[in-house]
Amino acid sequence: MNKNNSNLKNNLIKLTMFLSVVLLSAFLLMAAINMLNFNDAGAGGGDISKSGSAGGSNKQSKASPGLKDKNSERNDDWKNRVERRRAERKDSEIFDGEFSYGEGQDSGGYGKGEFTIPENLPNVDISGENILPDIPFGSGESIQTIVLSNEKQPHTPVFEVLGYPNYPFLKVVVLENYYKNRWIAVKEEPEVVINFDANLDEKYSANSVKIKPIFPSSGYLPVLSGKFSFKYRTNVNWYKLSETYYSENVIDDFYIMDYVNSVDYHQLMYANTDDLYSYSISVPEFVEKIVDDIIEGCNSDFDIIKGVENYLLSNYYLDNKVINNYGQNDGIISFLMNKGGIGNTLDFMSAYTYLLRAAGIPCRLVIGYRINQGKPYQVVYRDQAYIYPEIKFEEYGWIPMDVFGYDPSFTPPIETVTQITSVSAEAKRGTNFTVKGTVTDLNGKLLDDMSVLIYVKSSKTENTLSYARAEVHDGKFEITCDVKHNIPAGKYQVVADLLENDLYRTSTSDPEMRITTDTRIELIDNGTVVGKSFTIEGSLIDSYSNEGVSALKINIKFPGTNIEDSVLSQTEGKFSMLVDLKEFGKLTPERNFFFVKGYNISYQLEFAGTDIFYPSSTSGSTFIWHILWARIALALLLIVSIISFPIVIRIVRTRKDETRDMLLALNGGFSKMSVLVAGDNQNLANDKELVQQINIKFPQIKNGYPDVWGVNEELIISFEDSWQNRDEKKINFDKKGTYSIKVLKGPDKITQRDIRIVNYREEVITNGKMLLKEFSKTIDINDKMTLREILFLMKSQLSTMKYMILEQVFDIMEKAVYSLNDISREDYELFYMCIQKYKSLT
Repeated sequence: MNKNNSNLKNNLIKLTMFLSVVLLSAFLLMAAINMLNFNDAGAGGGDISKSGSAGGSNKQSKASPGLKDKNSERNDDWKNRVERRRAERKDSEIFDGEFSYGEGQDSGGYGKGEFTIPENLPNVDISGENILPDIPFGSGESIQTIVLSNEKQPHTPVFEVLGYPNYPFLKVVVLENYYKNRWIAVKEEPEVVINFDANLDEKYSANSVKIKPIFPSSGYLPVLSGKFSFKYRTNVNWYKLSETYYSENVIDDFYIMDYVNSVDYHQLMYANTDDLYSYSISVPEFVEKIVDDIIEGCNSDFDIIKGVENYLLSNYYLDNKVINNYGQNDGIISFLMNKGGIGNTLDFMSAYTYLLRAAGIPCRLVIGYRINQGKPYQVVYRDQAYIYPEIKFEEYGWIPMDVFGYDPSFTPPIETVTQITSVSAEAKRGTNFTVKGTVTDLNGKLLDDMSVLIYVKSSKTENTLSYARAEVHDGKFEITCDVKHNIPAGKYQVVADLLENDLYRTSTSDPEMRITTDTRIELIDNGTVVGKSFTIEGSLIDSYSNEGVSALKINIKFPGTNIEDSVLSQTEGKFSMLVDLKEFGKLTPERNFFFVKGYNISYQLEFAGTDIFYPSSTSGSTFIWHILWARIALALLLIVSIISFPIVIRIVRTRKDETRDMLLALNGGFSKMSVLVAGDNQNLANDKELVQQINIKFPQIKNGYPDVWGVNEELIISFEDSWQNRDEKKINFDKKGTYSIKVLKGPDKITQRDIRIVNYREEVITNGKMLLKEFSKTIDINDKMTLREILFLMKSQLSTMKYMILEQVFDIMEKAVYSLNDISREDYELFYMCIQKYKSLT
């Protein structure tokens, strides 16, 4: 017992020592891990320095001790990418601090080929020693060098813009390279874009911009940024790298640019700039420090872009009244070195572009125009010339950046009054019209050497390009304009808008004018038709354009009668009216035979005209053969009777002892007919009780349909008793009416069933009228409306299922009303079924 206690005590001591060693090892391991984390993260209050930081103003706080998460890893990857692209784009040239540094595209395929149009490269001088010449396109003069001046640019019109642009800028010239205070366009050889699109639509349309010069111009064309398709009537030159267009030919009409949706800044926040775009740049050491400080607080390319903008706005003052004269010193470096100094927009834009390129982000300057992105139509003036940067993104390409923005728009001080004093009240298509007017200031002073744009609008609020331009001399203008082929007949507003200059504002006058046209009626020759009805159909045509004119009334008269009717022209000017011979009463036939009669029906069509469409008329005729089916049937019946009478007599005599007579009475004009019923084994039973249970059936009439049958159609009448003995008769009814079919035994009636014989066309029309009467309780229907117009009015009130059913009903009604084709049993059954289905859904 004592020995066991001693062993237990020893085991407890060993266990205690083992646990102590384990705890000590764990403590030492945790301490080692903490020491490693502390040294790696720089935590615990120690300073964290980073080369290139100035004063620590742009430093970010470091993460708390622990392993780096995925966001931190991504941030490290991004910063490595930034440093790599900065290193790749640095030029070996050393900046000497006094003269201009070199910057340009790398040799990787850029800048090759002779530059032939224009002869010298367009460029912008930022030294401040020159004055600003005219900007290209709209001035009638070409340009190579653009410089900034504190003198206001002339407020003269350059071009019209129709459509909402994708960005608030229009690009004219792109400046890729910078050398000795000049931003210079890249050397590249143009590609010829061949355009022979003669059907350009000058009307407003979404995601499309149309530009028309005020004065015929050539040279660089104002175009959109981003992806778009260019359309014009002749070929132009396209510079692929700069994405600009140049026209050697004078442009005196509009060109079109269709674009996809613009990229907003929310999309750019998560987009990478294009690392593959190659260029080289020389960067002084102090600029490297500026870029380092900006990048230190960034986590994306967009952060750098915003960081550069914020740096310039925080450390320099923007004043466009100031023109810095840098002389032989580099303008960008001199501006950046003068921290706290003043610069104009060109100084800011140049520094912005240079700092971004130094940070490895492809950026370039663009000369163009600043426009109002929220206007669907505007006239752009020369003093809206603007310089702005573009940045190339990996996914979106070159995107314009709206930074350091100022509004170049200008409102002249003196108000004016433009008045159209005379305009043709009516202008016929294919001719012309004249507009006369006056232009004065508010005091009545006659203005001179100005221009007025003439517009032809379908309404005052319509956005459209100008129709013509008139010159103002001694306060008066007058211009004669041709009615363009693409202007349809109708009522229009003739608008005169005064183009502004440095003194006088625009003003407007907008009287009404009618564009009229001749018309003609074209008939479709029906020739000869067979039946009881025929169709008058044709088209009402605009004689100038040969296009159909819809929704106009055409009167139809039949000479020698008192019958008059009218029809409305439909889509493409087409019209159609069904004419029934019954409407004419007794007519004298031109051809008269026993079985057929021929009638020549003449008619006159007249369009009375409107204030827009001139009247027109025509005449026609249709020869219609009316077949006398009743006479034919009677003759056939007589022939059949003669042939069948001996046979019937023989049959009656041979079966006289085995049969009994039953009488089938057909009321409504038919004589009584005998139906022979054989004995038990062959036809109907002779037992009195069973005979009284005979059923009359019409097997051709489907279940659920009324007892209705068509005239001159063979009807099978079936008789069946309770023993399923059957017999049947086939009968043709050549007159409409309700007939009672009775089974008689002697004078006693055993059973009876009625059948209604109809003309399917008349039945469809009658039921259709009842349906339209129901519709008239919910919609306004008049006698002049077509069935298709009524169906269109009903569409908004119906579900998809009810509309599809009703459309089938109207198709059969149209066939019954307008077509010469017969209405078959199948048409009638479909018509009846659709009406019942429609009513069940109501």
